[in-house]
Amino acid sequence: MDVQKALQNSSDISTLTVEKSDGTFTAFDQKKLHASLCTLSRNPIIIRRTEGLVIAQLAGFSLVATSTIHQTVVDTLTLLGQTKLANRYDHHLRK
Repeated sequence: MDVQKALQNSSDISTLTVEKSDGTFTAFDQKKLHASLCTLSRNPIIIRRTEGLVIAQLAGFSLVATSTIHQTVVDTLTLLGQTKLANRYDHHLRK
């Protein structure tokens, strides 16, 4: 997948609605995704690639659960060979 194209198409998620675990709804906040990835790694390449690929996967949805976003991040990090980061992300968000 072309990560640059995925990043450029981030406007495709401007109407994405997130269903939170308490049943409320909110607009998708890409800054939250970016911030959570930055807590995992200081490597800007990994952060950009992961963020771009996750956004590209979410762009096809109009409504997505937080658990789906979480699992998409874990799966993407794993596919990128970042198993330790995937495990840390998974553990951190399940606290």
